[in-house]
Amino acid sequence: MTDHRRLGRSPGVNHILFKHFKRWPDVIVNTLKRISAVLFLLLMAAQARAEIELPWLLSDGAVLQRDEPVPIWGTAPAGENVIVRFGAEQQQVQADADGNWRTVFPARKAGESYDLTVSAGSFPAPSTTC
Repeated sequence: MTDHRRLGRSPGVNHILFKHFKRWPDVIVNTLKRISAVLFLLLMAAQARAEIELPWLLSDGAVLQRDEPVPIWGTAPAGENVIVRFGAEQQQVQADADGNWRTVFPARKAGESYDLTVSAGSFPAPSTTC
């Protein structure tokens, strides 16, 4: 039998330490479960806040190249059907897995103003005049 007084420890210290080390895997697993749940909720909240966005180039007063096709692009929730109205024309495109979408309208004459409206399902529709 070991003389614990000679080692400078009480006989119960090793038992107490072993007992706590034995529980660490459970503590780690439970902590990881909690962290995963919080991250999942944060990601879901971010998806719920997703909306349609247009680049700053397509803001009010944008100047377009005359007699050239007009590309319109932006971001929306992944897989969402996006409706783009430019002047009297309308096109529908689908956002890819990253949420990017793009469409091209025919060339326009110089000197005219066109309204651009983009919508997708229940998401707000950014509108601008080019």
